Amino acid sequence: MANTKAGTKKFVLSTSGLNSYGFRILTEGADLEQFKKNPVMLFNHSRDNESYTGPVGRWLNIAIDGDTITAESEFDMNDTKAVALAHKVENGFLRAANFGIKILETSDAAELMLPGQLLPTVTKWKAVEASVCDIPSNDDSLILYNINDERIELTQQGLVNFFTPLHATTTTDMELLQHLNTALNLSADAKQSDALTALQHVANEHKTLTADNLQLKAENEALHNELVDGLVQLAIEQKKISAHQKPLYVELMKKDFDNTRKLIDGIKPAINLAQAVHQNYHDTEDRSLWTLNDYRQRDPRALEQMRVQLPAKFQQLVDAFEQSIK
Repeated sequence: MANTKAGTKKFVLSTSGLNSYGFRILTEGADLEQFKKNPVMLFNHSRDNESYTGPVGRWLNIAIDGDTITAESEFDMNDTKAVALAHKVENGFLRAANFGIKILETSDAAELMLPGQLLPTVTKWKAVEASVCDIPSNDDSLILYNINDERIELTQQGLVNFFTPLHATTTTDMELLQHLNTALNLSADAKQSDALTALQHVANEHKTLTADNLQLKAENEALHNELVDGLVQLAIEQKKISAHQKPLYVELMKKDFDNTRKLIDGIKPAINLAQAVHQNYHDTEDRSLWTLNDYRQRDPRALEQMRVQLPAKFQQLVDAFEQSIK
């Protein structure tokens, strides 16, 4: 703590040094933006106790100087309890201050460990508040908050339980991260946050490709259905199948396109009986002079077709025959 202008004191809030709990926080990993917008000063990190309720002041001129984070105290001089604290600071009875932080990222990297360090190094963190303190555990003491803004019990076991889920502590975890980095084409020493970012990118690409694939499937199905309907309709027009058979052949073709198409291709078109009389024989023999007896003797099937399909022409043959025998 150093003297500045009247009524304020300059405090060291944090360094990258090892604290008495066996871990350290890197100054270079500090996120002070939110804290600077609301630089709350508490006493002993407490918002509500018997002596002091809520903020007792605020911090000014928050700065990073090399490896050290400093700030100047400004007490609420309209709060009698805060005024009492200001006098204790001014007279040297309160000489320490430290952060309350949220940890964002930690590392077990050997190059970041200091002699005597037992717990991981905090590489990224966010300042929540800063407090003046009466009896800090050491010059660089601090307070931890969890995601619910609840204070963490700074016991050895409490800290171990707090740090464990925040970083990879086992060989298996580290090997898994290395395999993940390899699969994502990242460098072998890429951090967990880098892998998560790459995974999110892959997930976003997968989501986009899945949507595109579904759209292509829908378009392909629509084209296929259009083709099926067209082929079945053509078979109807070619008199290969009847109109009322269309739903059946459409369903068959959707289930087995190739074999159903072969089936339809193999069906001979139905021919009108009257057309058959003409088509079967017109190119081989002129029947315009055939009599009823000619048909009876030479093509009785065509005569029967004529009787059914062309009754007027059939009657002409009968009348002519009757005239011939009178």
